[in-house]
Amino acid sequence: MLSTTLLKVARDDGLIDVVPATPRIRQKDNPRTYFQFEPLVSKDKDEYERLKAGTKRLAAEGNVVRGVTVTEELYVLILFCFHSFVHPTTTELYALKHNDIALQTNPKRLLVTVRNGKTGLRIANAMSGAVAPYQRRRQRYPNASGEDYIFLSHYPNRGTAARVFARQFNALLEETGMKMEVYRVKVKVSFKYEGGS
Repeated sequence: MLSTTLLKVARDDGLIDVVPATPRIRQKDNPRTYFQFEPLVSKDKDEYERLKAGTKRLAAEGNVVRGVTVTEELYVLILFCFHSFVHPTTTELYALKHNDIALQTNPKRLLVTVRNGKTGLRIANAMSGAVAPYQRRRQRYPNASGEDYIFLSHYPNRGTAARVFARQFNALLEETGMKMEVYRVKVKVSFKYEGGS
């Protein structure tokens, strides 16, 4: 289908007399889901705090999801993801290695290099809230090399790592009662495994 702009250029150059009427195609609005947090909502409706509390509870109880125990790593991953603007996919969040992180000061923040993200190579300028979760990972694994993965580094297959966290995150949503939330319409909220190996 020819674009309207191209047809207008052809008309202006005298190649055609009239730009034909083109019907507008309606697009279904499909907004992304999100978690409401204070100050956007009152403290008692803060979903981000519910997620954090639920994650701590699952880890403390040693819950097992499809054979894998929920640990503090899920909590750290949620904090990092929330503050870093990195998509929870195999090519972004789960592909991050320690070499992809650069600690910056003034203000304190992380520069996160996404090598093969949704929009190609990019550097995400993470908020200061991403610094502490990343430093927790470094403290937990002080001997990690720069080419080690940040999350679930013992899984060389990043698709497997993504599925482990997706299952645990969905269990967390069930635990906190946020699997199905009603705003204007019912929306299913979950981490999804997106392709890859």
